[in-house]
Amino acid sequence: MKTILFAVQFARFCTEFKIDPSDLSRMIEAARASKRAWENNNPKREWQQADIVEAIADKYGLKVDWPGLWPTIKNADGREDLLPIY
Repeated sequence: MKTILFAVQFARFCTEFKIDPSDLSRMIEAARASKRAWENNNPKREWQQADIVEAIADKYGLKVDWPGLWPTIKNADGREDLLPIY
C-alpha cells in the first residue's frame, strides 16, 4: 500500500508542478542524499545535494524552502507542497 500511495503522490506532484518525472525522481534522490549527509555530519555533501534539488527546481521556475530536513517546493502561483517521500 505504501508503494501505491507514493506512486499517486509522485504522479500528482508531477502534474500539479508541471515537472518531468525523471527530474522529480532526481530531486527526491538528491534530497534523500542531503538528508543522509546531514545525519552523517557531512555539511559539504549536504549542500552539494541540496544545490542539485534547487537547480532542478529552478529549471521549472520553482522555489525550494528547507524548513527541516525535507524540502518544500513552491510554484509561481503560490502552491506549496513537500517533495513526495518514500
